[in-house]
Amino acid sequence: MDIDPIGQNRILFVAGERDGDDFQRVAVLMNWRNGTVLEKFNVSKDLHDIDRLGPHRYAVADKHHNRIYVYDSQTNKTTWEYDLESHFSPSAGRGIKSADYSHLNDIDLADNGSSFVISPRNFDRVVQIDRKSKDIEWTLGKEDAYDILNEQHNPLILQQEPLTVLVADSANDRIVEYQRKNGEWEIVWGYRDGLNWPRDADRLPNGNTLIGDSLNDRAIVVTPDRKVVWEFQIERGVYDVERLPYGDEPVGPTMASQQDKFDGTIQSDRQQASNSIISQLDKSYKKTFQIVTWILPDWITLKEYGYFLSSTLLVVGWATTEFVLAFPANKFRRNGSITKVRSTIQNLRLDKMRSIFGIIGVIVGLGLIALLPISGSETTLYLGLGTLSLALGSSACDFFRTVLPNRVVVVLKGSVFTGTLAVALVLLALSMVRSEFLLQASMAFLLLLATLDVL
Repeated sequence: MDIDPIGQNRILFVAGERDGDDFQRVAVLMNWRNGTVLEKFNVSKDLHDIDRLGPHRYAVADKHHNRIYVYDSQTNKTTWEYDLESHFSPSAGRGIKSADYSHLNDIDLADNGSSFVISPRNFDRVVQIDRKSKDIEWTLGKEDAYDILNEQHNPLILQQEPLTVLVADSANDRIVEYQRKNGEWEIVWGYRDGLNWPRDADRLPNGNTLIGDSLNDRAIVVTPDRKVVWEFQIERGVYDVERLPYGDEPVGPTMASQQDKFDGTIQSDRQQASNSIISQLDKSYKKTFQIVTWILPDWITLKEYGYFLSSTLLVVGWATTEFVLAFPANKFRRNGSITKVRSTIQNLRLDKMRSIFGIIGVIVGLGLIALLPISGSETTLYLGLGTLSLALGSSACDFFRTVLPNRVVVVLKGSVFTGTLAVALVLLALSMVRSEFLLQASMAFLLLLATLDVL
């Protein structure tokens, strides 16, 4: 989750170590040139960040226990500690006394070692804490103000006067640089073109910005005028990216000092192509892959995940349909309530609507598949095939009923309905926590409408 260059030869990183069935997260200080482990010690579950303060002294962002502390590896003792649950309200995060209450993902030394800057992701804010008094010195962001920060990662102080902070605003899919004047924060620069859940940003000495673009599986460098000058693809889920010559968290010039190099503080939504429906669905697809990748075998990549997801939905739908067909439902069919429901649906005169949905489904499905060479995303292929399969349930595809055996048609329609219902429910659930809730709720509603004929 974290890697820090220390000097010319050493790196500090957090890793998982497996011994049989036992799994332990460890912090490792290593000479990366010859592979010699200089120091290694156990840390808590799912630790995201650890910084070296000096010989055998480390600052730790303990995500699992919602605390930050200073650890002496030589004496194996904690010499300083700050408990977030004792200093913030339950509503600041996700449930008091929860392992993911704060989702603390970063800690950095500030003010010549007198303070710590931390990033509790679920607080949607960056906080600086005085080490001696444990008082909060300043805060960037506030509760439920997602337009300021939304599940941020890896903040970096660029300068103290005026206070300037560069931060990966992950859930807003952007990198932002904030400057505080007269107690008020304002954005002085931002980059968002095509980013997907970025989780790291460093300002290089030449004024460019190094970005870890997590769900696009890449690291990039952009200029102040937002041109990509370097890009490197990574297998999956880059979290932290550093330039070795500059050490941990390099501090380059602020964008306020480079205002002559760019226009506007940040691209508007209309300027970025990432707001298209296909792009938003692609982001949601990659986000779910990132979550479930922790429990999937290592050989499953983003491509295999699509096949895995499709086959799982098909199997679930098939099994559900077989169960329904085998269920003795005669006594339920005699119940007048089902007759009333059928009568109500028929009175809505949905025949023409179903035909229209079927035709649109075929056109959209073929269109999405045709866009595959342009988009370069296999998600377009999956969406296209999924849309075409939805069209099977419409009256526009009556020819399938004459070509295929009735039982196969029923099973296919049942599978489509069950799979679509599952997708719709997932989209509705995502709409509760993501800013694109209107898009996702609308898509879920349309998917449900497209399956009415299966009933």
